Amino acid sequence: MPTRLLDVTTNALVALYFACQSHLDSEGHETDGIVTMFFSNKTQNIDDFTYYSSRSDTVEVLSTLALMDEEKKKSIYRKISSFNKNIDDLLKEDENHLYQSWYMDLVKQFPEGYYEQLSEENQKVYDSLNDFYKEINQSYEMQCLYHDIKRDTGYFADLINFRTLLHPFFVEPSINNERLRAQSGFFLFEPYDGTSCSLENIHDDIDNKVSLYNGHNEPIRLVIPGEKKQQILNELNQSLEINQATLFPDKENVASYIKNNF
Repeated sequence: MPTRLLDVTTNALVALYFACQSHLDSEGHETDGIVTMFFSNKTQNIDDFTYYSSRSDTVEVLSTLALMDEEKKKSIYRKISSFNKNIDDLLKEDENHLYQSWYMDLVKQFPEGYYEQLSEENQKVYDSLNDFYKEINQSYEMQCLYHDIKRDTGYFADLINFRTLLHPFFVEPSINNERLRAQSGFFLFEPYDGTSCSLENIHDDIDNKVSLYNGHNEPIRLVIPGEKKQQILNELNQSLEINQATLFPDKENVASYIKNNF
């Protein structure tokens, strides 16, 4: 079933194994494999949050939103896009990261009196942020979203950081699955913004937000020549025990590996 979850791994050798799987072109020739490198805010100092556990509020929000009826969903995404544009316009030169500080104060993670310590100019910006946030957060569609979330979780504060929703991010799954554990598996989630997106648009969005770039400002790709794939797979198997049976540890795949190799 098509989803917006892409399988990724934190193990470079597992990525190499999958890049070396056979894939023939229209003329029957083996194609090159590619390993793409990503980074997240778990290890990098970046503003956009790109790493969440499966129990995070952001994952809960987007999972619930995906199940809402199409009209409400589109309306919410339009409101989020409008909110983010308003914030971008308001904070074009936000050298003091006022939005992050404002949101931390909103969720009571700053001591009382933060607002009073701001300059008069920043207080005006702070007030505008409050106005933009109330407009979207108290809307009918957003209240429907909160209602659906609470029906699933039992409790959820009516607070969402809308700036974290419309970009790709990684989700650490609950490791209760042998295959995910064996593959050091994660998911890359590509949000849906209520408009139709081409595959090229999705690839560009992922590259812009989470791909690792080289000194020439190009996404880093490790290209595996098609004619080298089988040799690399043999080395991964013989030297490191990375193979079909170890990465897919269910009975069917283990049996298939034994049948094909012994």
